[in-house]
Amino acid sequence: MAGRRDLDKYAPLHLRDWESGSDGWRMVEGTLCLVDISGFTALSEKLAAFGRIGAEELTEVLGRVFGEMLEIASDRGGTLLKFGGDALLLLFESEHHATQAASAAVEMRSALRKSKDIPTSVGRLALRMSQGIHSGEVLLIHAVGSHRELVVAGPAATWVAHMESTADANDIVVSKATESLLPSGSVSADKGDGRLLRWRTPKIEPIDIDDDTSRSSDAEHSHVPVALREHLASGAPDSEHRQATVAFIEIAGVDDLISSVGVEASAGSVQAVVTSIMDIVDEEGVTFLGTDMDTNMFKIILVSGVPATIEDEEGRLLRVARHVADLETPLAVSIGVNRGHVFSGEIGVEARATYTIMGDTVNLAARLMAAAPAGAVYAT
Repeated sequence: MAGRRDLDKYAPLHLRDWESGSDGWRMVEGTLCLVDISGFTALSEKLAAFGRIGAEELTEVLGRVFGEMLEIASDRGGTLLKFGGDALLLLFESEHHATQAASAAVEMRSALRKSKDIPTSVGRLALRMSQGIHSGEVLLIHAVGSHRELVVAGPAATWVAHMESTADANDIVVSKATESLLPSGSVSADKGDGRLLRWRTPKIEPIDIDDDTSRSSDAEHSHVPVALREHLASGAPDSEHRQATVAFIEIAGVDDLISSVGVEASAGSVQAVVTSIMDIVDEEGVTFLGTDMDTNMFKIILVSGVPATIEDEEGRLLRVARHVADLETPLAVSIGVNRGHVFSGEIGVEARATYTIMGDTVNLAARLMAAAPAGAVYAT
C-alpha cells in the first residue's frame, strides 16, 4: 500500500531472522555492553514547557546522541538488543568480540563528551555515561503472541547489569570474564565485582559489519506490538509531550529458575508469562511498549494514552496490572503504576530505531515497581 512504512528497523536483527516455528530460545556467544546515559529525563522535563516544538527538539537531540552511539557499535560488529529509556543494550558477536565491545565503549564515551556542544533551547547538554561489559553465553528468548518479542534474560544479562550499576559516571567496568579476553594490562583497579577499563583509545580496528536490515521483511509487522503497528506504519510518528498512564512490570527470579529447572523449562516459563501479558494487554487496548533486562529479572513496560488517547486510560491499565499480578507463574511479579506527562516518540537512525516514552512519570512508575513486593501493584 502506498505510503506504508517498513517497520523492520523496530526489531533487533536477532528477532528478524528468528523463524516463528523454530525453538523459542537460543544461547549466543558474545559480549554484552550496557550503556546508560543520564540527563535526558531532566532535558525532557525542561523542554516540555515548549510543547510540540520542545518534543521535536528532544527527538533531534536524542537521535544525534544515540544515533552516534549506534553507528560506533555497528562499525565494530555490535547490534542493538534493547533500548530502555536512557540505556542501550548492545551485543557484539564478531571475532575478538570483547575487544571490539571495549573499543566501542571507549569511543562512545569520547563521543558523549562532545555532545555538550549540541545547542538546545534550555542551554548546554549535561549528560553522563556509565558502562558495563560482560562476555559469555547470552540467553535470548522468543516470546510469540499477538506480536513477537525478544526477551534478554539469564546470568549474562545479570552480569552486565551488575557491571553497569557498579560503574560511576565515565566508568567502563568489565567483568572478569571479559577481562580474560582482553589484551594484557587492559584493566586497572577493582570496581566491585569487576575491573575498571583503563583504555583511553581503542585497541583494535573497526570491522564495519554491514547491518543488513533486509534479512526478513515481515508483511504483517508481527515484531511490532499491536497497539503500535498502525501508528508506526502509517508514517513517521510525531514526537510529543502528552498525558499517559505508565506501568512497569518486574518479572524476577529468572536466574534462580534456570539454576533450579534448567534453561529450556525457564525459557518456557518466560514465554508463557509474556504471551499471557500480551493477551491481557490487547483485551484492554493498552500498549505493550517493550521489554528490558536487569539483574535476575526482566521488565515489561506498558502505557495507555500513547500513542493515542483512549477512554478510561487509568482504569484499563489498573485492570491489566491486577490481572497480570494474579497470573500463576514460578516467577515473581511486581508492578508499579503512575500517571502524568511523558515524552513519546521515535529515537534512532534509519537502520535501527525504537518508539519509547521518557520523563519523571516513567521513572516514578519504575521506582514503584522496585518497591512493590511480589504479587503487589503499587499505584500513585
